[in-house]
Amino acid sequence: TMRVLLKGGEGGRGEQLDLVVSVTSLDQLMTQARGTDPLLKKKVQQWAGVSAGYFALNRMFWTRIEEGGDVSRTAMQRALSQRGVAAFLSRKGTVQQGEPLFNKYVRWDTIADDQEQVQRIKWAKIKTPSRAMEKLMRVYQGNVSRLVDLTRQSIVFEGIGDLVKCLEAILLDPEVVVLRIKNRLDKSYDSSLSAGYRDVALNVRIVSEEAIELALDTHVCEVQLILKHYAEMKSDEGHKRYVEFRNARAE
Repeated sequence: TMRVLLKGGEGGRGEQLDLVVSVTSLDQLMTQARGTDPLLKKKVQQWAGVSAGYFALNRMFWTRIEEGGDVSRTAMQRALSQRGVAAFLSRKGTVQQGEPLFNKYVRWDTIADDQEQVQRIKWAKIKTPSRAMEKLMRVYQGNVSRLVDLTRQSIVFEGIGDLVKCLEAILLDPEVVVLRIKNRLDKSYDSSLSAGYRDVALNVRIVSEEAIELALDTHVCEVQLILKHYAEMKSDEGHKRYVEFRNARAE
């Protein structure tokens, strides 16, 4: 179960990064982030491949779900069952019956060998210097070494079983050190702290031979494992509202 895996991750596989000198330069951290970004993309592709994981598509490649089919009804039911998601389907905050539904994600193992399809994926971008500085001053009082999400990626799942498979793959990966797991899917988690959004977020270091050779093995990345109906809350208007919520909390 996920609870057992989380216990193992927090104890056995997890490590504390012990450096003689902490990173104090944001420029240095940004440089490490740029080098680590392609390594993290490779890793999330591997993990998604063994766990039926999905990645977000660039908006221009969304495909419309035809009304009347089972897929359409299932998507609508899932959306309406989640607090706040229904509002994101409408520009005015109320559900419009004619609002189209779209396939916004692609399952990695179905397109991994098709470079044209791979190019359609919307990978997470490295956090911008302005946003990094904003978070640095608002949340971490200028402590650069605490910025651990400059390099980040997300994997999306249809169900909890696939998410657990992915979590297990990460914890067993010898080329990764898991530093922290934040389980926002836990019943005890207060979702009001994240505007109703939930996921499993991991902070990891990539310690592959390539990462070590490039002196990138100390850089901490963030990987988010997200159920599809929560992923909807991160897109478009939903994300804009979350940013407003985050700013109101000075985060």
